[in-house]
Amino acid sequence: MLEAIEIENFKCFENLKLRCAPLTVLCGLNGMGKSTVFQALNCLRHMGSFATLGTPQDVLYEDACADRISFKLGWAGGSSFHAAYRLSADGRSWEDEDYLKAVALNERQLRDDDGGPFPPYDPEEFVDDKWIALGLRPYGFERIIHVGAERIGPRRVYGYHASSDVRSLEDKGERTMNYFRDHWADLLDDADARCSPDGSRRLRHVLEYWLQQVTPGAHLDFDVVQDADMLIAGISFDRPGDDRTRRYPMTNGGFG
Repeated sequence: MLEAIEIENFKCFENLKLRCAPLTVLCGLNGMGKSTVFQALNCLRHMGSFATLGTPQDVLYEDACADRISFKLGWAGGSSFHAAYRLSADGRSWEDEDYLKAVALNERQLRDDDGGPFPPYDPEEFVDDKWIALGLRPYGFERIIHVGAERIGPRRVYGYHASSDVRSLEDKGERTMNYFRDHWADLLDDADARCSPDGSRRLRHVLEYWLQQVTPGAHLDFDVVQDADMLIAGISFDRPGDDRTRRYPMTNGGFG
């Protein structure tokens, strides 16, 4: 289990040390850094990519004493992961410190060996191994699912790509309908506390039960147009005493 997150010079945080529990909820006023914590984890999930957050100056803490940002994760049992970045000389990008250290080590070995064989690894492979180890950590980053605060709204038609993994929902929930359609008949894990009133653990029954708490009688319907890679999703209604309605486009239903 992830037990601690440490962040230095990243966005609004000069130095943050956050303890984590099996369930950790961040709450507070707007602009206090809740999303920044998730953004840090998401950047690490994408192997240290900050491209979606703007320029390096947008990422660096405003009053930072050095042009350097770092992240440290600690797990139960004492294992940890550390990644740090320095601003490039032209100020346009971030450079992985482990990569820079590997480059320096190679250069030093080449000088010391007086033209001997190149070391048996290259800096890029050295850094890639670090990220591979992070992604494969049990119950670690391979299980991260991030759906951000900004979501796509209802659509008449959705792009369709088979969704074998819940992580394919994407940051704005673009493939949520894909996932529902492809996993409609799946059974939730026995450890999952969610179920419908009749005890069903099938995704369809659980999803529609909660949907009907907001929109009574609502049912989701899907059609896939394979040749066009399109998914048509809509809502029909089946209220007591009435026949089930035809399917209405998602854009014709209420949403909030």
